[in-house]
Amino acid sequence: MNEEDKLSDSENDMDKEEWDDDYGEESESTEEAVVPKHKRKWRPGEKEKAKEKEAKDITKSNLKYENKELIDKADDIAIAFLKESGKSKHRDHFFPAMIEKLGFKVGAEIGVDKGEFATHILSKTKIEKYYCIDSWQDNFGSDCKPGFYDKDGNKRYDEACKNLNEFKDRIAMLRMKSVEAANTIPDNSLDFLYIDGDHSLEGIFFDLYTWCLKVKIGGMVSGHDYKDGPRSGITDYFGKQLDYKVKTAVDYYCQRYGYKLNVTGGRILSWWFIRNR
Repeated sequence: MNEEDKLSDSENDMDKEEWDDDYGEESESTEEAVVPKHKRKWRPGEKEKAKEKEAKDITKSNLKYENKELIDKADDIAIAFLKESGKSKHRDHFFPAMIEKLGFKVGAEIGVDKGEFATHILSKTKIEKYYCIDSWQDNFGSDCKPGFYDKDGNKRYDEACKNLNEFKDRIAMLRMKSVEAANTIPDNSLDFLYIDGDHSLEGIFFDLYTWCLKVKIGGMVSGHDYKDGPRSGITDYFGKQLDYKVKTAVDYYCQRYGYKLNVTGGRILSWWFIRNR
């Protein structure tokens, strides 16, 4: 089994469930009850039509964006890729494909955790330099539960280094807060950015405002967990967990500065836009 097959194995069970989550049909009962999505059945040709709709949804905006040709180029590539298969929308497939098709060479990821997503990017692309930014010190990420985690982050940091060791000549591990790391990266130097760090309102705003300028015009700014909700993993002064505010912050930022927002994924959505100005 090759390395890509191993990476895909972890997604196989989720892929079918996520696909049905996005495109399950509603019950026809008079009470309009929703049938459990994993039990819904497709009519002939229905899933194909759903994929077509997902791809077309990317280009529905009629707004006059600055340097719209940059947006249109990425949209055309994304539409073609999303038509290929049901897995195309998942971040582990979608973003590596976009990186390759757009010819990106330098990227950064904020919130690396154990390095699973970075492994997908590095193993499936020819990206030459990838900055892995994380403090590895908060109560958020894989296997982290309140009162049961490695507070100084050494365990998760060591695991990330181990998982990414085969790519050591192409990565830079920056063990610091994202705002601090931003001071080490020149403006207009990145082709690709993926934000998956502090999901609180303050955290996502800081990452957007400090890191978007690090991306070249024509590059891609993206991130994970496009949603609002409880328990961001970040606590306030009194120890209470702050809410997720990724959707609120990203929506505002794109509207405020004229970026065309897109989303991709299954149950857990990622967001992305081209830095067109």
